[in-house]
Amino acid sequence: MQYAIRDGARVEPLPGQTALCPVCDSDVLAKCGSINAWHWSHRNRRDCDSWSEGETQWHRDSKSRFPCQWREVVVGQHRADIQTPRCVIEVQLSQLSPAAIAEREIFYGDMIWVVEASDFNLEIQDLGSHLKFRWKHPRKTWWWAQKPLFFDLGDQLLHVKKLYANLPCHGWGQFISYENFVCRFSKPRPGQQFCECCMKSLPKNALMSTGMTEYYQLDLDPETLACWSCLDRLKCARIPDDLDLCDVYTPMAV
Repeated sequence: MQYAIRDGARVEPLPGQTALCPVCDSDVLAKCGSINAWHWSHRNRRDCDSWSEGETQWHRDSKSRFPCQWREVVVGQHRADIQTPRCVIEVQLSQLSPAAIAEREIFYGDMIWVVEASDFNLEIQDLGSHLKFRWKHPRKTWWWAQKPLFFDLGDQLLHVKKLYANLPCHGWGQFISYENFVCRFSKPRPGQQFCECCMKSLPKNALMSTGMTEYYQLDLDPETLACWSCLDRLKCARIPDDLDLCDVYTPMAV
């Protein structure tokens, strides 16, 4: 766990500190060793989030591409690795069972997977408009993923458009850079609606038209991150179908 609550604010661990778990409100201790990434650990050593896994530097690097307010967002009794205005992003290193994959996909609904794939040894053939790949020793568990699947190859991502569940395993997809990935999943979907408090959680430098003549400079408010799906409140603003936040959005420095 990278973030805990101390004096009402989200904080990262520092040697000797204690704080509160954002999910269960119990005591957590800062673990700041020289081998593992610095993290918070429950005093009783049992994480209240049953989906939690030990974080590696790859996990931290993957999450750090997004604003810190979008990382480890509490959703029910779980901490989503990343929650953007568009969807939940789960970054996954360890093997999951098909049942676990299905459970998370049902729970989060609108989500995508980013899987550490630097050792997948994919045989890739770039055809220009798309690419084909062959996976000699597949992690068969991902045959059951129903949500969008991205393989992190170490220098860019492979968006898996189709994965054929047979042997020899093969499929096709497209490369996407980290920068374009962040841009794509940091903007709301065309026509998506958010209540006023949700809009204030978008990055400060994302200017959004509400279909009227004026534009709004939006503030970042981590307290409203749980409201992304709130569509039935007053003062809702509609995001125009032709607005591309990639033109105005730059990931915040962290």
